[in-house]
Amino acid sequence: METLSIQACNTSFGASPELAATIVPFPSKILIYSQPNRQKLRNIERNPRVGLNLNSKARGGDDVARVEGVAEIVREAPPATEVPEYVDKYRESIARIGLDEEGFARAYSVAVRVTPERRRVW
Repeated sequence: METLSIQACNTSFGASPELAATIVPFPSKILIYSQPNRQKLRNIERNPRVGLNLNSKARGGDDVARVEGVAEIVREAPPATEVPEYVDKYRESIARIGLDEEGFARAYSVAVRVTPERRRVW
């Protein structure tokens, strides 16, 4: 799914804001893995409304996105090692925290699926 983002910023001259349209690919669901027994999981169970800050600059992009949506803990989800797209995307990040893929799947064993409802990209 692509989202059209209209961005506005003030010019340095104090005139009217300038608008720029950007098309940003955006998933309809976002998958996150968490360590069990974390406060964020208890918070989601109490109130599933969440906010995420996503930064593509770390991957060579220029956009930062703020996503608000509804999270659900997915008990029947496969471990991260069985989601090739997840492992491919986060392989370097997993290694940076000192884990291999199997160690990550054991340590971060609780899947959370976020359904975005509102997004802001800049």
